[in-house]
Amino acid sequence: SINLYKPIYNQRRDGMKKILLALLVAVILCTGVSAAFEKVNTYNNNFSDVTEQNWFYENVKTAYELGFMNGKSEGKFDPNGKIDRQQMCMMLVNYVENFKKTTLKEKVAYKTFADDAEIAGWAKTAVIKCFKAGLVSGTGNNMFSPKVVANRATGATIFTNFHKEYIA
Repeated sequence: SINLYKPIYNQRRDGMKKILLALLVAVILCTGVSAAFEKVNTYNNNFSDVTEQNWFYENVKTAYELGFMNGKSEGKFDPNGKIDRQQMCMMLVNYVENFKKTTLKEKVAYKTFADDAEIAGWAKTAVIKCFKAGLVSGTGNNMFSPKVVANRATGATIFTNFHKEYIA
């Protein structure tokens, strides 16, 4: 069936926004939070590849305004692009710090991966925070694989770990 969950499919950026926004709704429904969301950015059609005619326009706008996602490059969002492991870490840290107004809890010490130098400078702190919080781990052979596309199984694992610690 077309509606079956396919965990090895790569996660696209437009779908990730839906997951993050669904996560917010779940938090509100599960915790009874009636918090006013504080916008950290102002959206002024910042991305040339996202127009009001796109079905995901409001999701992109909201994710940007709440500080969960900032686009992929200057003036571009790349809604059909894939999300890699380091981007997923950045989104989680943005969610925790901008919405929850807290930081991830440190559970383990960070270990240096053989491919540490491949983690982008803008993502390094987020990857370290997510690792220390037990939300992500390596991919084997002392590798983190920061630029490997996060498939649905990876997303489900990370969000399950996240839910146990920060929502449940």
